[in-house]
Amino acid sequence: MFLFGGSGKEVSSSEEPQQQRQQQQQQRLQRQTSPLRCGQTQQTAEEQKSQAEKEAHSKALLLMNAEQRGFLSYEEHEYHRHLNELDTALSAAVPQAGQPYHTHDLSWKSSGTPVRYLFKLPVPVDTAGTHVTYRFASDEFDISFAVFFLGVEEDAKMEIVLPAARVNSHQEPVSGDITVHRPGTVILLWDNTYSWFATKALSYSVHLRYPTGPTAERERGSRARAIVAAAEKDIQKAEEKKRVVQEEAQTLTSEVAQLEQQLALLQTTLSDKKHELSTLHEDALMLHECVHSRRTHLLPLLLRALPASVLLHLASFFSSNDQIQTTNKLFLQLFIQSRPGYQRPPSLSVSASSSLGSSSSPFSSLPPSSKAGRTGSLGGE
Repeated sequence: MFLFGGSGKEVSSSEEPQQQRQQQQQQRLQRQTSPLRCGQTQQTAEEQKSQAEKEAHSKALLLMNAEQRGFLSYEEHEYHRHLNELDTALSAAVPQAGQPYHTHDLSWKSSGTPVRYLFKLPVPVDTAGTHVTYRFASDEFDISFAVFFLGVEEDAKMEIVLPAARVNSHQEPVSGDITVHRPGTVILLWDNTYSWFATKALSYSVHLRYPTGPTAERERGSRARAIVAAAEKDIQKAEEKKRVVQEEAQTLTSEVAQLEQQLALLQTTLSDKKHELSTLHEDALMLHECVHSRRTHLLPLLLRALPASVLLHLASFFSSNDQIQTTNKLFLQLFIQSRPGYQRPPSLSVSASSSLGSSSSPFSSLPPSSKAGRTGSLGGE
């Protein structure tokens, strides 16, 4: 027996193997459940990644819709392009190891260069904020001039800086200044393809002036501030539009609530009216049957309301298959038998069943005076 001090509880040495077995079972259970937990964790990570992709796609669609509706002054890809250009300008402003600032500018000059069709001068630029200045003149005739820019990106497309136009460079020199905001190539293009016979003599002077430290900093700061101002303008515009939209949403929410109440009331009224209409249709059908039933009662009742002499005269015109004859056969037979001087034949039965079942005419047993009355007039009787 061992006594652990402080607890006052005695623990038998035989309990130690049992505790060890419990610990081993817990470890085995943990090893068995750890792959499941790992799979669940992996599945959860994939679900989170998929959810994040869906949210990013939804946000991109919202921004695209906002750009199409004019709520944003620049697109998302333009924002990333501005960031890259500003980072490039910042890198150029800070000297790297072994790469000092540009200490001199570059220039291209030529005099009397013949231009029969096209003449292209590429000017590579590796520093943002660089200025490209040009000045050219032609002898005797005008020439077409344009400026393009091609970035260093893999999917870069040719951008038009100055559209092509014919200039009177033979009258006075043409000059200009271009500020390049990102690395790339400025392409100066002189075009003489419109002229069939005259070859132009071109004299040009192009200078590439790199920005100095303070100039580059001012250029970069100016561009960054312009983009910040555009972003702040977009925020202000979106906030104002958001307030208007929220007010309109509140108004429409109350209107929708009212319309829903009216719709619920109209649905209840419509249900009641449908029930009333169904009841009216049933009543109309019932009344139609009542009218039809009573109309079938009219003729027999009208016949029975006639005087006997008139009824006998009318009966002389009945055919054997006439509905009036068949429905009132029993009445006529009883009426004829009740006339004075009537001789009842032995074969005639007065019962309703034999009268209705007989196929012979009830007028065959009339006395001679009655038979003669069949061909006479009503007043004759």
